[in-house]
Amino acid sequence: MMETGDVLICKRNSFFSKMIRLVTKSNWSHTAIIVEFFGQIYVADMQKKGIELNPIDEWKSKWNYEFICFRNVDVEYFNKNKIGEKIVSVVGSKTKYDFVTFIFRIPYKLVTKKYKFKGDEIETKRMICSQFTGWIHNMNEWWKMTPISQLEYLEKSNKYIKID
Repeated sequence: MMETGDVLICKRNSFFSKMIRLVTKSNWSHTAIIVEFFGQIYVADMQKKGIELNPIDEWKSKWNYEFICFRNVDVEYFNKNKIGEKIVSVVGSKTKYDFVTFIFRIPYKLVTKKYKFKGDEIETKRMICSQFTGWIHNMNEWWKMTPISQLEYLEKSNKYIKID
């Protein structure tokens, strides 16, 4: 059973997903996060219109992603209520998908290995999916994350475990 804060690393067979995987040299193209309300499981993720919140069955049907799931097991740090509040605080907000980062900053970073942080207030106005899930979890350098770098972060961290 999925729980609030679980991170989903995703892929699907769309043209856009295949292009992301090609450019990032990865098997993965998207990230999302789970939030539970009143016993119902929802998926929050960054789509082209901004941060969406959908019941998991609708999300699966709409996007047809394959995914793997990671859970934060750091009992001292992790607070599901705060994670849930943080997710809800940005759903339907002015936080939009960052096409500039996707088209220019991520390829530049991949080529040069450089990325300039512009400040939390600026970076959270526009994000890509992996920046959103990294920001929700306060992951180190979340503003640099791509789906593959987030997967590597989750796999190396002793704070996260893969859930089957």
